[in-house]
Amino acid sequence: SMLKLGEVVKFVEEHRRLQHIRTQKTAKTALLVEQNLENNDRYLEMRSKKAVLQLRIENLKKKLAEIEHHGKEEKGRLSEAQQNLLPRAKEIRKAQIALIARRKRLIEQRKSYDADLNRLSEVGRNITLRQSYLLRDLQGVYPIRVSEDGHCVTIGGAELQFLNSKDFGGLDEESLATALGFVCHMTQLISRWFEVPLRYPVKPMGSRSMIYDHISNPTPLSFPLYSRGGGVRKELRDAYLLLKADIAQLMSVKGLKARKVLSQNLLMLLQTEESVKLLLQLERDTGGGGT
Repeated sequence: SMLKLGEVVKFVEEHRRLQHIRTQKTAKTALLVEQNLENNDRYLEMRSKKAVLQLRIENLKKKLAEIEHHGKEEKGRLSEAQQNLLPRAKEIRKAQIALIARRKRLIEQRKSYDADLNRLSEVGRNITLRQSYLLRDLQGVYPIRVSEDGHCVTIGGAELQFLNSKDFGGLDEESLATALGFVCHMTQLISRWFEVPLRYPVKPMGSRSMIYDHISNPTPLSFPLYSRGGGVRKELRDAYLLLKADIAQLMSVKGLKARKVLSQNLLMLLQTEESVKLLLQLERDTGGGGT
């Protein structure tokens, strides 16, 4: 009985050991299965990612192929455009060269123009200076003076009375004719120096000077700057007014505003220091009236 009890104990212990071993193997097997399942999940996940990546790669390859295709087409069109633009580029280059040459010529012409303009300005200044000398000399030849009593102006010693009457009555006819002849000669000289053709041409002949009207009548009319006697004053007055118009024309060319008084206009036209002084004296003595 004791032997059988010992065998039973051994059997139980062996059974427990085997049970323990079985339990360990079961646990290991479960662990391996779990690990295999995890590995399988990772494998499947990796395959899924791989498939997605392959799909993206295929799409990228297609896009790259399309881009390369479009690039080749664009390159071809660009090459064709370059071939088409090459003649135009050559034309533009030629035009640029021609433009540079024209600019150089323009610069040279501008320099020449500036030089000519400077010379012209210098000539203009010399002409103006020469005209002033001539006007000064003219006033020396025909000096204009205001009488001491302030009743008249003398030109070259001949009296030019203040003309207020319509018929020029009561005047020294010979002195008036001489003075008007001097004014006529001065007007003609100034018109030549200024290169201004007179609207009413004059013919200086001293005290028998004439003035002509080619405008009012188809047939030229002549007016004496002197009295022909017999009480005929209208011709003289008309001649006097035409002479004043000529002097006003010369003043307009010089940018001067004409006045009613002939002697004042003549002094303004001379534009010398002496004539300015006389003009001021004349305005002061006459109060702006007179001839």
